[in-house]
Amino acid sequence: MNHTPSRIASSPAVLFANLHEQADRVLGKTGGFYVVTVDHVRDRVRLAYFVLDGEVQRGVFLHCRIRECDVVREGKTLFNDNFSKRISGDVVNSISVPMTVGGVVIGAFGALAHEAREYDARDAAALVAIAEVGGLALENVHMVADLEKARREADRLEEIGRAMTASLSLTDVLRTVVDAAVELTEADAAAVWLLHDDDQLEAAMTAGKLAPERGLIVQMPPMLRHQPGEAGRAYVFEDVQRAPHVEPEDLNFLRPARSGVAIALINGDQLLGALSLGNRDPHGYTAEDIRLVERLSYQAAIAVANARMHEEIIGLSLTDPLTGLPNRRHLEIFLEREFAGAQRGRTLSVILFDVDNFKTYNDTAGHQAGDQALRAFADVLRRETRAMNLAARYGGDEFITILADVDRALAHRQAERVAAAVSKHPLLRNANIRASAGVASYELHMNSAADLIRAADADMYARKAVRKVVG
Repeated sequence: MNHTPSRIASSPAVLFANLHEQADRVLGKTGGFYVVTVDHVRDRVRLAYFVLDGEVQRGVFLHCRIRECDVVREGKTLFNDNFSKRISGDVVNSISVPMTVGGVVIGAFGALAHEAREYDARDAAALVAIAEVGGLALENVHMVADLEKARREADRLEEIGRAMTASLSLTDVLRTVVDAAVELTEADAAAVWLLHDDDQLEAAMTAGKLAPERGLIVQMPPMLRHQPGEAGRAYVFEDVQRAPHVEPEDLNFLRPARSGVAIALINGDQLLGALSLGNRDPHGYTAEDIRLVERLSYQAAIAVANARMHEEIIGLSLTDPLTGLPNRRHLEIFLEREFAGAQRGRTLSVILFDVDNFKTYNDTAGHQAGDQALRAFADVLRRETRAMNLAARYGGDEFITILADVDRALAHRQAERVAAAVSKHPLLRNANIRASAGVASYELHMNSAADLIRAADADMYARKAVRKVVG
């Protein structure tokens, strides 16, 4: 080969491209070329590089067990093996060569022909020579990757620790936790679930392509109802569809992932929720993966406990005494933080609610009845607002919901759900009380959180004006 192992091993992409270049040089231009890597701990072979008719095929995912990949299983050069045909259905001839270090197959590559030609012993000898150097280079790539992963893991865990001491924002800390989980374990999904009403989990923070929707509610699986002595135990499901001794509905919080890890979040003897990871394919998790998940769960449990303690300490000064919702001061603190996040690129919407016909009902039925109606409206708003958002009393008969990571269209749907729930509430329906709503989402021209509220207020009165004209 015309490149030194250190040059080849500078990155996986460089290594695989150079293997392809050298194969083309000794065989003539190949119709296709692939490289697979082997993970003996997880019993997995992964298609890491695939070129077809001169173009790198991106987004092609192929994972299988070692026994399903002929060249890796046999550990020798093969002609026209079944695995090559699996990669490309129109293969006429193929040659596949293992890359071995110290007698262990750590990868393989293969050349594919889409027209009649016979690979022979001379071709095999040339590719074996390439594989000898390529194997050493691939081992070097793995060593560099392992060192880099260890460094990233240490950095991210330190970052989580700093976030916990620097911020009492549950949103910010849990975002750091799920992002770190996806990055460090290469998971396709991560979620922190918070426990509600002793039997339900809510997806409070998520990350990854297969992550559940934030706010999703599922039943608490019995397996996560730890006794204090079992704290820190992770449950591993290499195939969610074939999990023995577990009822299918108890794994709903892992789907649509095919494999996953789940661990309860426990602080002292209190069960707070769970941390879950998911992958799109059946997946073997290593001891290092589980160790990392357990450390992240410990960090997340502390973050949840600290944030809730902080909320309890300041709760009296930031809670509306009549409705039990956050008061205007609490609203301002929360909204300022979320507005700053929106200026950094996050989506943010607000809904301003007006309790229609409240004044008439309050004047005719009396102030005690009016107070009862406001408490009923607040209860509806509280039930319809997911844990990581905020519903607050803005003043008088006005209420506000702050929706992080929600766009204008979803905010309108939320407003419609609240209005429908108000119309069905027995007390509010009998009092002829309805909800008007104005919706606004953060826009670049907005300079402050007050601009966002003004936009929602303007939207509400515009909608009321339309109703008067129509009705």
